[in-house]
Amino acid sequence: ANGGAVAATQAEVEAVTSNTTVLTPLNGKWHPGVAKAWGRFDGTGTPAYSSGGSYNMDSSITDNGTGDYTVSFTTDFSSATAYALIGISRRAAGTASRLLCFDASVDPAAGTCRILSMDGGSTPADSSIITFAAFGDQ
Repeated sequence: ANGGAVAATQAEVEAVTSNTTVLTPLNGKWHPGVAKAWGRFDGTGTPAYSSGGSYNMDSSITDNGTGDYTVSFTTDFSSATAYALIGISRRAAGTASRLLCFDASVDPAAGTCRILSMDGGSTPADSSIITFAAFGDQ
């Protein structure tokens, strides 16, 4: 049924060196170019993920203050330095663009990271749309 194709092992997927095995839906999660976690949430009021707006994220988001949030992964990364986070937050009408960044005062952990939604003046600011993705080794 599969035409003789052989599913790649975890090691082969992570190494990205085999040209004779196939990436299946189940083992695709090991590929280094696949987001291991992502989320979209409203950071105003009580932060909450949008309907269908997360993957591999615990359902709760900790609100640490204005524009300051802690998100938790359902499956931890292999270490605190084994992943990279990218993201963006929506700016309010008439304001400067926004940036999403790691909170420099709190080191990321394997299972959580603290992120800041910053206004154009580098001041934490709540945002109605915050999106992020994490890539790395779990």
